[in-house]
Amino acid sequence: MTVTACDRFDHCWTTPARSVQAVGTQPTAPVPLAPTGGNSIATARPEFSWAPATDDVGITAYVLEWSGGTPVTLAGTVTRYTPSTNLAEGTHSWRVSACDASAQCTSSGWASFSVDLQAPTAPFLMAPSPGEVVWENPLYIFEWVHSYDEQHYVQYTVVIDDQEHEVPDSNSRLYLEEFLDSVEHTWFVRACDLAGNCTDSPSQTFTIRPYIK
Repeated sequence: MTVTACDRFDHCWTTPARSVQAVGTQPTAPVPLAPTGGNSIATARPEFSWAPATDDVGITAYVLEWSGGTPVTLAGTVTRYTPSTNLAEGTHSWRVSACDASAQCTSSGWASFSVDLQAPTAPFLMAPSPGEVVWENPLYIFEWVHSYDEQHYVQYTVVIDDQEHEVPDSNSRLYLEEFLDSVEHTWFVRACDLAGNCTDSPSQTFTIRPYIK
């Protein structure tokens, strides 16, 4: 591109030719997909993922930032990244910026999550007690002492002879409304926290005896 200037006597001067690159519109903001929403995760190296940004001249790079880490610049075609070092336990935040060929960048909002690597304590089984003989009936009650977890919420699953029974509302009691065979059975309780860390109780046995009138 050149510019020519002329005075009223038609004396003109032209600048040397220079190239000019047209600047397009600002990129749209990429959208964090995971981890988000303050969710707890059971890994110190989470995979960050995001929905790609758009731009009229093309996305050339993404810049990923997270608390406690060094920003990483990635190619414009990359939409996921796993850190090469462990993140500390606790709450973290992250965002990603999209940059185009004109060096215009747009950042996403900050997303939050928590790293939780600690499993709950093991439940303590109460009933049936070890080796207890239980008479056959259509309702069996399984009880245990609650596990402890720093998040204060534990989901329980009772496992009887490899058959899993989900326990609603984080209760420490299962009402099993079904007949069990008149044999020895093995059971234990699995406790899982919000991040997916789980601990199994030691297993115990009990025996069903047929009800005789």
